[in-house]
Amino acid sequence: MSFAVAGCAAPRASEGAVSPGSAAPEAPAPAADAAAETKTATWGERYTWADGLAIEVSEPKPCKPSEYSVPENIERAVVVTIRVTNGAKETFDSSLLSVGGSAQHAGKPAESVFDTDGPCSGGVESADILPGKSFEYQQAFAVGKAPGELQLAFQPNFGATKAIFLGRA
Repeated sequence: MSFAVAGCAAPRASEGAVSPGSAAPEAPAPAADAAAETKTATWGERYTWADGLAIEVSEPKPCKPSEYSVPENIERAVVVTIRVTNGAKETFDSSLLSVGGSAQHAGKPAESVFDTDGPCSGGVESADILPGKSFEYQQAFAVGKAPGELQLAFQPNFGATKAIFLGRA
């Protein structure tokens, strides 16, 4: 199952700033602007949009879905921890942060795994994140049997730049 949202404007990829994540030594995250270095982020790095909203994605860890998980017949699954830090001036609703249809593994769609109370539990969470606060949740994905490249793209609202995370899973 994946989530898709239609918008009028085509999103731009990688216009934000990428910096070390919160696990790295303390350093202020640079604000994104036209002069900022842009690149695709990877596990453990932080992507910060121009308004100060930031996202980090942990390295994928294997998880074994329970017999009642969806989709059925998963070859292999991985779970990531997603941390959203609100450096913006307004409260942010985390349910607006979409990844659904933008998850890929080895060039194929990577479906979100729904495993209520199972080892791969987690999924899109809804929380109001106040300015200066962070929120963390987990999301699992069905991936191919063999390790390969996992790509996750996040977008905080329609028309916003996509934060793309790319790495092995």
